[in-house]
Amino acid sequence: FFAVLGFHIISMSCCRRMTCRGRAVQKGPDPALQPALFAHILGGSNTAGEAWMDATKNPEERAKLLLAGMNLQEKLSLFGGIQDTTGHPVGWVEGIPALHIPNLEMNDGPQGFRNPDAYQTDTTAFPCGLAMAASWDPELANKVGMCLGQEFKQKGNNVYLGPVLCLCRCPWGGRNFESMTGEDPLLGAELGASLIKGVQSQGVLAMAKHYLMNDQETNRLDVSANVDERTLMELYAEPFREAVKAGVASIMCSYNKVNDVWACENEDILSNHLYGHLGFDGFVVTDWGAGQTVHTAQAVNAGTQIEMPGKGNLSDEQMKAAHGAKTLTEDTIDDRLLRRFRMMFRHGLFDHPMQLNLQAKSSSMASRKVARKAAAASTVLLKNDGDVLPLPRNGKIVLFGACGQDDQNVIQTCVCGGGSGTVHPAHVVALAEGLRAATGQHTVEPCAETDLAKVAQAAQSADVCIVVLNTTSTETKDREHLRLPDDQVAIASTVGKACARTVAVVIAPGAVLTPFSADVKALLTMFLPGQEMGGALADVLFGDVNPSGKLPITFPEDENEQGFTQDMFPGIQWPDNGWGWDAAYSEKLEVGYRWYAAHGKTAKFPFGHGLSYTSFKYSNLACNGRTCTLRLTNDGPRDGSEVVQCYVQFPQSSQSPPLQLRGFQKVHLKKGESKPVSFELSDKHLSIWDVSQHTWALQKGEFLVRIGSSSQDLRIDTVLKV
Repeated sequence: FFAVLGFHIISMSCCRRMTCRGRAVQKGPDPALQPALFAHILGGSNTAGEAWMDATKNPEERAKLLLAGMNLQEKLSLFGGIQDTTGHPVGWVEGIPALHIPNLEMNDGPQGFRNPDAYQTDTTAFPCGLAMAASWDPELANKVGMCLGQEFKQKGNNVYLGPVLCLCRCPWGGRNFESMTGEDPLLGAELGASLIKGVQSQGVLAMAKHYLMNDQETNRLDVSANVDERTLMELYAEPFREAVKAGVASIMCSYNKVNDVWACENEDILSNHLYGHLGFDGFVVTDWGAGQTVHTAQAVNAGTQIEMPGKGNLSDEQMKAAHGAKTLTEDTIDDRLLRRFRMMFRHGLFDHPMQLNLQAKSSSMASRKVARKAAAASTVLLKNDGDVLPLPRNGKIVLFGACGQDDQNVIQTCVCGGGSGTVHPAHVVALAEGLRAATGQHTVEPCAETDLAKVAQAAQSADVCIVVLNTTSTETKDREHLRLPDDQVAIASTVGKACARTVAVVIAPGAVLTPFSADVKALLTMFLPGQEMGGALADVLFGDVNPSGKLPITFPEDENEQGFTQDMFPGIQWPDNGWGWDAAYSEKLEVGYRWYAAHGKTAKFPFGHGLSYTSFKYSNLACNGRTCTLRLTNDGPRDGSEVVQCYVQFPQSSQSPPLQLRGFQKVHLKKGESKPVSFELSDKHLSIWDVSQHTWALQKGEFLVRIGSSSQDLRIDTVLKV
């Protein structure tokens, strides 16, 4: 032992121009690092000798000290996960205990902690990402993020795989329900950044996903999203830019190609845009299995740092071979690890290591209260003829539809979508349960009848009829159509014609067609509302909560209203070898409501739409410099909140869509109260992406500032000159 120790001491004193711990050096080790090297040689765990464990130093210093204390093999071992996840969450990267590097324990998902099948325990199912987008409430998103962080921490998981910031480009997207962005990047930017801050405030790293252009599930493993640079930067990269500004620790690169290059080895979107234009200082992780298609050196040089779920093209052996072939330098390896260690130190993963405990009961009364509040705030009132809502607390209510029943096995499917977004809560508050709790002795009768004659008979016996229509979607598969099941539509129309006070509630993963809407008095959507759906719906129906949700996507009148062609979605198969697909983003900036504005079309229920039990008056809009201020007045019968939306029409020379969201505020007003609401329009808000200079370019001329309650309900406007 002493001979070995003496050899290392001599080596350390004499390694001028020699390889010392696998690294070519010009001088002996920095004296400040020698205690760390001694501790590592001895295999001890004396943190006093390991300078990177000194919590008084800043994260950057500590990360560099740790790197200096590692040999090449140790570094290479950290570029991939461990395939065997027995006793672990969906993915994990093994740390190095001798260096106090903790495991990275990563788990789904966006809507709550998704327990592995072997550990179905108590966890909270929050509203899905699209439902949170419908709240238009960054403060609420932050509270949900804090609850998510707390639950992940209790499970001993230090990486939250979320939020999803992909744009809902087409209405059939199978994972649209996970997106906090909806149809507009500003919505995802504001809400995603707030949720990220909430999660990371609990010492858990957030991983924004899926970067980039992962906008369809059909052929997602071999499709190339072909898009021009301006569209990419203005729409698809923008939510990630705000995530970076919010300090997101990690970003997940996607399965697909972007302009014919795999996203996880795409130098343009990673090195140039993510690290360059967006200024990201964290680390990039592949989606699960996305590393199988990349080349070792190309992926790491582009910016990818961890391959999940196991080691393939970024295995120790492949990395060592690339290093030996001089296609991958140790400086690049160090930079990739520095980014990871910086975030791990910044958020306390070294100083406060978590104890993995997947069986922990992480849900709490506080989390459930937040989940209920979020579900109510995300409920969108689409229609309310004759002010049929809110409901009185007397009389007989009959509930129709599967999601209106008491069977827990049935209503679990109404809580969330499939795949990474799945959450298995211990208990779902059924709609019947929530309504009964809100009304005391009030009669609430679920009706599972499907015979339309008997349905009509049951409806005629009720004072109030509530019809719940639902559909769902899942990862790996896009939706075939936007129709709700025919039998459910028939029931809704039958009930609406038989019962004078019929309320329809849509639970869905995205946009749906609503041909029955003329037959019912009121129509709401909750998207996928999470486990507290029953209590949240009761809060809205009986007026304890005045609905304030707004659509984050468009509900069209017809199936393919925007005219997607085969080459746009899902794409055209390559003719040469039959492997691979091209999806042309030929609509460019005309996504969602932008298309409706550009083509003068009216949607069934437009982006930003959502009614209230009160009314709001917009007046006195004027701009002072770049600050545009209006007066908002609650001139209705109840207290309530309004999402004030600021849209801008650019000068024609900018070649932009005629309507673009540039700000929103959720404003609460008591009955009769009035407040000024201001929007500061920055250079960024009034710029386009200049593809010749690869930067933002402020436009000059007259901008039309339009403010209102939805993209098709614009109440007031003014001209801003730049």
